[in-house]
Amino acid sequence: MLANDEAVEAVTFGDGGILASLAAGSVHVSSSTISEALSERLTAAHADAGQGFVAAPVFGRPEAAAAAKLFVVAAGAKATLQTVSPTFDAIGQRTFVVSEEPKAANLVKLSGNFLIASVIESLGEAMALVGKAGVDKQEYLEILTSTLFGAPVYKTYGGLVAGEKFELAGSDGDASGAVAHRLLTGWPGGHQYVWNRPPLPLVENMNRAVEISTGQWVMQLDDDDYLLPGAGEAMLEAIRRAGPGEAVLLFGVQIVDGGGVRRREQRFRRERYLEPKEALRRLLRNSSFVREPTAVVRRTAMEGEGLFDTSVGGAADTDMWVRLFSRYGVRCLPQATCAYTIHEAAATTGMWNPGTIRANGEIFNRAVARGIVPEPAIRRWQADWYHQFILAGAYRRLRLGRRAEARGVLRLFDLPEVRDVGVSPKWLPVRAAFTAATAGARRTAN
Repeated sequence: MLANDEAVEAVTFGDGGILASLAAGSVHVSSSTISEALSERLTAAHADAGQGFVAAPVFGRPEAAAAAKLFVVAAGAKATLQTVSPTFDAIGQRTFVVSEEPKAANLVKLSGNFLIASVIESLGEAMALVGKAGVDKQEYLEILTSTLFGAPVYKTYGGLVAGEKFELAGSDGDASGAVAHRLLTGWPGGHQYVWNRPPLPLVENMNRAVEISTGQWVMQLDDDDYLLPGAGEAMLEAIRRAGPGEAVLLFGVQIVDGGGVRRREQRFRRERYLEPKEALRRLLRNSSFVREPTAVVRRTAMEGEGLFDTSVGGAADTDMWVRLFSRYGVRCLPQATCAYTIHEAAATTGMWNPGTIRANGEIFNRAVARGIVPEPAIRRWQADWYHQFILAGAYRRLRLGRRAEARGVLRLFDLPEVRDVGVSPKWLPVRAAFTAATAGARRTAN
């Protein structure tokens, strides 16, 4: 079960992927929420390779999966379904076979997600209305679920809407358990926690945390980031005021070092909603526009777009913001809600390398494909982004006196991907200054 179309395509059609590795006569069972178009493509490709393909998306939250209580919606050739049906029995309480065409199961899943989103939106609006009139939301929910709306979806999501509570969801690969102990000790609210053995890579860990959480809105903190006093109240107030078409709230942040000392603050001067075009401009011109823990995202929007794409590695968060901003825009709020930790050791972690440049180049290509903004404008923003990113890496090394290393980072400007988008007038003076500052180091390094 993967995050979206892009992730499924990567693991199926990529080098050494499922299509190339699966033996003839074997079956690919996909439980991912994907488009009908991709399902059709997978069906045809596996048939050409002498393989079977079954679409089997599921309904049910992570706790249902843990208890083998999922509902499986399956579609595929009859003989192929018979072969794989014991797998469905192992993970679910019931299997619905809807068609011999796999894409039909994906359509059922997508339409079901639409209905869930509609229920959550309508519950939120109804509870906001009665809450303003002084009606107790929990009592209101009891009336609804005891009369006309007794279905599990109303009870599950209704409780979340009415409660307005925070939940801590932890996905962890730390063998010592120290991180989980620090986070959960004294935590007054609900929590979901999974200890992943073996440990998951970063992006997979981010997705796992989202999958096990149950809240209407999601924010993500790394284990060395933390919330500031008053953050909860500020976030809840913004969530209460968010319009039904809004899905991303972006707050301010304090930048701190590894010792927790505040170095600077990144805030918006005033509250402002940015339409998709402007939101993309701000995101794609500024590599630091979104610090991950400052974003609070409506769950239904994140799930609708697909979770973080593992195929783009460390650029997965930027890819997510491109997808969400393109559809929903973003509301920027001046309050700082969290501290974002930058370690001095980050200067030597190898983030500034050709692979990172290429991954982010793919993000810009995807932004172009969205068709929200003309390509020439996006390519100008890409030049700004590359310059800011590369110069930030060089600055970190210069600040530590590592001039030869800074010069090595500046060599990223020589990559064809960077040269092709041109020079950034905005950052050209800084680039010239850094080049001059590292000129001597270049001679001694050689």
